Amino acid sequence: MNFNKLMTKTDWGIDPVPEKYRVLNFFDFFVLWGGLGVGLLVILAGSFLVPGLSFIQAFQAIILGSGIGCLLLALVGHIGARTHLPKMVLLRSMLGNNGSIFTSFINIVQLVGLTIFEFFTILYSSDRRVR
Repeated sequence: MNFNKLMTKTDWGIDPVPEKYRVLNFFDFFVLWGGLGVGLLVILAGSFLVPGLSFIQAFQAIILGSGIGCLLLALVGHIGARTHLPKMVLLRSMLGNNGSIFTSFINIVQLVGLTIFEFFTILYSSDRRVR
């Protein structure tokens, strides 16, 4: 990987990233999106379904949910790869600048909520093991 390309000052703003600065290969994208699509927290969160569902039903729900999440990420990733624009910039064509800012704010709230959920899940699961 050529780190000089990464360290160069960027001045293209929200325009697509120039071809010479796109340095990730297929394996890099596979690891990135695979890690985002299927995480250990998904499996841990799915384990909370076991009291209401059988083990097999909970496992099927985890697989189905992970598959749907990966499909959605792949579709958005495909659009971004085709246009060379991030998701929030793509939303400007549908929602305008204010709509894009609103969806960015909602995304931040969702990520903070997910972080709180992750901390709670990790705390709850580690607390159960200690006792």
